[in-house]
Amino acid sequence: MNDRYKNSLLLVVLAGLSLPGFSQVKQTATVPSIQQQFHAVPDSVRPSVYWYWINDNISETGVKKDIESMAQVGIGRAFIGNIGLGKDDMPFGAGKLFSEEWWRVTRAAISQATKSGIEIGLFNGP
Repeated sequence: MNDRYKNSLLLVVLAGLSLPGFSQVKQTATVPSIQQQFHAVPDSVRPSVYWYWINDNISETGVKKDIESMAQVGIGRAFIGNIGLGKDDMPFGAGKLFSEEWWRVTRAAISQATKSGIEIGLFNGP
């Protein structure tokens, strides 16, 4: 891009910025309306969380309680990651990855999340 073209482009941009009303920001939001927006957060901006299932220690009751808690605080989506820490002080549970128990608990988690308006995703962990 040559200098003459750059200067012309800069002149056009500066001219546009000087148009009436462009530099004046309209302040339509009031403090009460901003406060109201914090209490009625749209689904599109609800937070997401990583939900680690550690050492196969999962249960249908446990995941349902977790999802109820997530819904209560406004979580919009949770990504399940199965993590094996391999530490002696935390034994492995019965919900081995891809076992019948794991599939049963995973289906229960997805079902409960759907009822609670929470999206579920799965990701691969170490």
